[in-house]
Amino acid sequence: MAKQLGLGFFFVLCLCLALIINMPVVHLLAQIKLPNNLLLSGIKGTLFNGHIDSLVVDKIQVDDLGYDFSPGCLLSLKICYDIEADLGKGKIQADPIDQSIDLNSFEINYPLENLAAFSDRLLVRPSGNLQILIDTLTLRQQQVGQVNGRIQWQQAGIVGEAIELGDYELTVSQATQGYQFELKDLKALLTVDGKGQLKADGQYSMDINIQSQPGLNQSIKSALEFVAKKKGLNRYDIRRSGKLPNQALKHLSF
Repeated sequence: MAKQLGLGFFFVLCLCLALIINMPVVHLLAQIKLPNNLLLSGIKGTLFNGHIDSLVVDKIQVDDLGYDFSPGCLLSLKICYDIEADLGKGKIQADPIDQSIDLNSFEINYPLENLAAFSDRLLVRPSGNLQILIDTLTLRQQQVGQVNGRIQWQQAGIVGEAIELGDYELTVSQATQGYQFELKDLKALLTVDGKGQLKADGQYSMDINIQSQPGLNQSIKSALEFVAKKKGLNRYDIRRSGKLPNQALKHLSF
């Protein structure tokens, strides 16, 4: 009798798991309260693989997002998915125990024209494309930590100006009790060499040297003087230090 009950319980357990695994993910999401700033539409598929037509976080939208379960992480008691969307691809790893999410080997291409929703905050509207290369990024309890990656501003320019400045790269890496930054040009009209750091107490500093090529469009120079101090003929620098507001600091983990 006990053996029959055990087999019956095992059968019911397998049946429940099969139903959950094959249940359309839209039904599962209906049982979960999503954050108010997160909107999903056009959801098709199961927990193992599927497709989302549109995902919006605040004002940032990602379209044509596909996901595919990666079973290899189960050995380390984690849940992993391979993600591919119109903006790029990468791997997401979730740890149910400490409720952290890791982004690994992410490559994202983001046209700067998509920043139109934020353009009212910018003195100068940039043009070109951002290529974001994330080696590692950890999210835990709505805080960002353990960041290592690069951001390349490709075909850099300014909206309304028929000139291309070239490519630039910002590297972000973890440091002792903080983050460090390195900014450089990649064969551009503006030679850029800069470093910066952000400490755990919110104190930050940056030191960036800029040199323009002779004959650079005057309107570009005027735009540059919005953010940099002129130090001589075709030479500028940006030196800033201060402390991040607590509102921004609370989203970072060190």
